[in-house]
Amino acid sequence: LAMDNSGNIGMGYSYTDSSGGTPVQPSLRFTGRLAADPPGTMTQGETTLIAGSGVQTGSNRWGDYAAMGVDPVDECTFWFTGEYMIGGNAWATRIGSFSLPSCVPVPVELLEFKVE
Repeated sequence: LAMDNSGNIGMGYSYTDSSGGTPVQPSLRFTGRLAADPPGTMTQGETTLIAGSGVQTGSNRWGDYAAMGVDPVDECTFWFTGEYMIGGNAWATRIGSFSLPSCVPVPVELLEFKVE
């Protein structure tokens, strides 16, 4: 989870489903909520960043390498990275970005950069 400069929340996560119907292999998804939305809700819909195409065997660990952050340049862009299955028993890392509609980017001229 991360929060942009407008108070919106972005959430990225690993997703899999084998409960019935067509199984979903370990994949990456994201969603969000606007600052004015009711607490406890993610109102911005679920989007698949990358669909997995394999299954993990021989290990009971998953998702050790994932992160969500907000871009310090515009303070609106969420960056998410995580692992997903690419086939067989192999995984890969994907990096993706998204922003929520009500965020107003910080004007570049207001940003202060320091080089030492």
